[in-house]
Amino acid sequence: MTELLYYEDRGLFEFEANILDIEGRELLLDKTAFYPGGGGQIADKGTIDGVEVSSLRKDERGIWHSVEGSFAVGQTVKGQVDADWRRKTTCGHTAEHMLAGNLVRLDPSLSVGKVNINPPENMVIINGHMEMETVKKALQKVNLLISQALDISSKEYSKKEAMSWGDVRAKWNVLPEGPVRIVSICDFDRSACTGVHAMNTKDLKAVAITQVHKRGDSTSIHFLVGEPAIDFLAESNVITVDTAVKLDTSVDKIGEILPVRLGREALLDPIIHDLNESKFEALEPVNVGELDLYAEVFQGVSQKWLSKKAMGLTKKETGKMVVFATVNPGGGVNVIAAASQGLDINVGQIMGELFRELGGKGGGGPTSAGGGSDEWDIDKARALLEQVKEKLAAGQV
Repeated sequence: MTELLYYEDRGLFEFEANILDIEGRELLLDKTAFYPGGGGQIADKGTIDGVEVSSLRKDERGIWHSVEGSFAVGQTVKGQVDADWRRKTTCGHTAEHMLAGNLVRLDPSLSVGKVNINPPENMVIINGHMEMETVKKALQKVNLLISQALDISSKEYSKKEAMSWGDVRAKWNVLPEGPVRIVSICDFDRSACTGVHAMNTKDLKAVAITQVHKRGDSTSIHFLVGEPAIDFLAESNVITVDTAVKLDTSVDKIGEILPVRLGREALLDPIIHDLNESKFEALEPVNVGELDLYAEVFQGVSQKWLSKKAMGLTKKETGKMVVFATVNPGGGVNVIAAASQGLDINVGQIMGELFRELGGKGGGGPTSAGGGSDEWDIDKARALLEQVKEKLAAGQV
């Protein structure tokens, strides 16, 4: 049976272990610091003897590590867990506990449905009717708790003892008899969980909610943690202040002036349009090889607007390529790409490959392409633009 080092020392990223068994490319070790994933938290990344661990799974015998290469039973190997990836996944999972715990405290009728911790995209589905004011209060409390630097523990207790406390969030009817692992965020929240968590709330730095989608009596909340959350909050603040200036009001009065209803607001449309026009006018190309590349992510504009801007740049001048993306108000990203005539590149081929690599759909011809995904967010859009630059710089066209 594999000894689970990730529970004993959450800060352990290097370890030595002996191979107990081998099945195909999978190694069963006598001990491991690799968390195999579960409960909505994605698995660790890293290497064994310098070889990438491509997947992990757990069964009744322990943790199996899938790696290429030649290994033998009894051999001693060295494992290296990707510390940065572990930090992102553990902080994301702890943020979900804090957010869900706050929501349930504010409204005991709510419960957690599904969790997906796969940085930078984190999501939790909350079952039950929930007001946006409840979400706001929960988020405020989460960031307050982060600033209080609370310790986080993860220990096993008997199911009977844990149930007797009366304040543990758990689906007792589906938990097997035997030891139950309880994750405690100081004395604020206790929850039954087999995942791996941060060691202190200060490790999270900040949490920001990026999207809230309501479907019937369930709500999906998408959120960022750490540096991505700080960047998002800063960018959102700048947009909010700019909006207030254009409305000739203060930030705290925006909600009173704008019509409060779901969907695109008629009053907000011209403001969004002006902000995107200003961003477009300020665009400067990046020289990549033999062409000038214009690449930018816009917010809430139509594909028609993107196409008009892209075609306008590439038809007027030679040696230009444009890749514009828009983040839609209801979620998802649309992308338009275009190039001047005469360039030795195939825009459709370049974009089609990148769309597939990033889990989207699309393609096109030699001088224009389009695509995207309903599942993408602003981070995915930015990642796409960076990969376009990398492909062009490497001559992979």
